[in-house]
Amino acid sequence: MHAEYDGWYPKAKGKLGGYLKVIKFHHAPLVEGPALVGALAFSGAFPPDFLRQMVLIVVAALGVHVFGETYNELVGTKWHMNDPVKRPFVSGAVSKEEGCALVFLGVLIFEFAAWALNAWALDLSPLVVLVTLAYPHLKDKFIGAPYVLGGIVGIDVLGGYVGIWGGLASSFVFLMSKAPWLLAISGIAFTASFDETLNLPKVSVHKSAGIAELSAVSSEGLTLGFIAANKLISVTTAMAACCLLGVIPALFSVTYSALVLATLPMPKKKQIGRSVNMALIAYAILATGLALSHF
Repeated sequence: MHAEYDGWYPKAKGKLGGYLKVIKFHHAPLVEGPALVGALAFSGAFPPDFLRQMVLIVVAALGVHVFGETYNELVGTKWHMNDPVKRPFVSGAVSKEEGCALVFLGVLIFEFAAWALNAWALDLSPLVVLVTLAYPHLKDKFIGAPYVLGGIVGIDVLGGYVGIWGGLASSFVFLMSKAPWLLAISGIAFTASFDETLNLPKVSVHKSAGIAELSAVSSEGLTLGFIAANKLISVTTAMAACCLLGVIPALFSVTYSALVLATLPMPKKKQIGRSVNMALIAYAILATGLALSHF
């Protein structure tokens, strides 16, 4: 049995526990949520074959989560050697060969789900893989990396939409003209702010490692301003998108916005979990409001 992990990781043991910690399974809803929001962002009745499509969208998002988180851990191993939280690849709980297998499995799951959804989902799937795998190589070198991570969430929102409507679109231009761009922008901005929020407790470590993150290369005031500005962009675009979709989504978007604004920077590690949970609840509320508008 491997030792328990502290901090971010659940108290799971053994090989399965190691795998769950590598993929951060407890964070999976942060990927599933935006995809479901994108899938539900339409007016009128549910389209034909909706339930099957929703299941496949969840499977696709899970695949993205598996290969994205695993690859992120693999690339970040060099930075985790001195991390007080012993990551699975550093401790030996999971080998790098097993990590590569998890990446391959995640991509396979995602591509299968995209293929089963529709032709446009399959054609656009390489873009998702490319952006997701590029992020770990940029996050320690590019100050705008939070927006790359946000871009993955934005694509996630659009991916949910394509999963539902791609099979009915007559052309790519027509498909993209109806896409929930405001919700995608909301996801990008919220994720960028959330990423910097999670970086705040690790500023000293990142500074000593020379990582080019905003919180590590600028003042705390500037970082807090960046977080606040992006949260405002997120809630404004989400509420605007929901108002266009109807009264019920608009009402639910108010609660969503309140929760997003409430995930304030919390420098203590024990409080970070609260921010994650509030983000999960926020996406669940937004998805519920969108779903109820179709009944």
